[in-house]
Amino acid sequence: MIILASQSPRRKELLEEILGDIPFEVCPSSFEERKIESKDVRKLCLREAQGKGYKVSLSHPGDYVISADTRVSFKGQQLGKPKDEEDVFHRLRELSGNTHEVITAYAIYLDGKELKHRICQSKLFMEKRADREIQEYIDTGSPFDKAGAYGIQDKDFINAKIMDGSYENIRGLPIDELEEDLHRVQDTIGLLAFLRRREEAREELREHLLVEDRVEGPAEDDENDDLPEVEDAEDADDLLERWRLRILIALLAVLILLDICLRVLRLQEDQDGQQHCRHSRARPKD
Repeated sequence: MIILASQSPRRKELLEEILGDIPFEVCPSSFEERKIESKDVRKLCLREAQGKGYKVSLSHPGDYVISADTRVSFKGQQLGKPKDEEDVFHRLRELSGNTHEVITAYAIYLDGKELKHRICQSKLFMEKRADREIQEYIDTGSPFDKAGAYGIQDKDFINAKIMDGSYENIRGLPIDELEEDLHRVQDTIGLLAFLRRREEAREELREHLLVEDRVEGPAEDDENDDLPEVEDAEDADDLLERWRLRILIALLAVLILLDICLRVLRLQEDQDGQQHCRHSRARPKD
């Protein structure tokens, strides 16, 4: 099961775009955002995301937990969620007519262990807004639960142009990057699960053989009965060795391909140089 450690409806919508029909649960983290002595907004954002994911992961063993945190940075200072109406008004006046950055960090956890994290950044320019327009936006109640005191989806009141980065990152979850990392985590977990099942099977086989030896004792008639099980263990070892060999062959093939490409590029450069020299010699002097 996949757990989204966030109560943000925007992140829930964005995760649904990635997972499609795959079910997931929403479990807001009880992690309390604390003041971290760091001037780096990116690190601050990541630490908060990690704190949220780690705490939820401990209470959901066997589940993949996705956590995230979004911060707005203006002139090197981080702008979290506003405290009150006065704070909203002050922040929007600062951002109005200026550029700022929106940073989202996310982390993926399993059984209290971090599998992957990433920090994404978008740069925006917010068009100038009059005090009256800012107050009208405040009256909607929309800015109070958002980092930076605004939502980019509130286009009737906020006109912010994206200069760099993705729209989804600004909303709270960079879906392209997260989807890529989820695929990587899935591949890694699949290999680890295979190795874990193999070790468990070998351990069960050892225990089974030990129990039979203790109960029945060594007997010539039983030796042939145990051979298929021993062969199963050997098959598991052979399978792992074959996978290792395939990986080594694949890596070797990549190295050979890179070497060929480098040789072709060097040959092409030599040919271009020789051709340039011939043209230079054949050019008539004035």
